[in-house]
Order: sequence, then C-alpha cells, then structure tokens
Amino acid sequence: MDKLVKDRATAWVRLLANAKREPVVICYCGKSKEGQWLWEVRQGDKYLALQGTELQVIESLKNC
Repeated sequence: MDKLVKDRATAWVRLLANAKREPVVICYCGKSKEGQWLWEVRQGDKYLALQGTELQVIESLKNC
C-alpha cells in the first residue's frame, strides 16, 4: 500500500478515535482502470477513499 494511502488511513483513524461514536462502514466500490480495488470508509458524513485488497485496507485501519 503506498505511503500516501497509509498516511490518509492513519489520519482517518485518529479522527474516528476523537469523534463521537458512530458506526464505521467499509464499502467495496469496484476496481480502478489499473485493477486496484477501491474502497470507501464512512462514519456519519465523513468518508475516506482507499485502494488495495480487503486485507490491506483492514490492516491499514487496524494498525494506525
């Protein structure tokens, strides 16, 4: 997973930790033209777009 995506995931998880407790939803959005899997992480009206395999996205969110 590239550094920018990991940094964005880290910032997102920190934001979630400080936010009021709302469900976090991870949605698969399809594949990019380059064949990367695209995901959207949502909590309330906030969202983050990530790319990578399901395991990469979950691990990047867990390890932040």
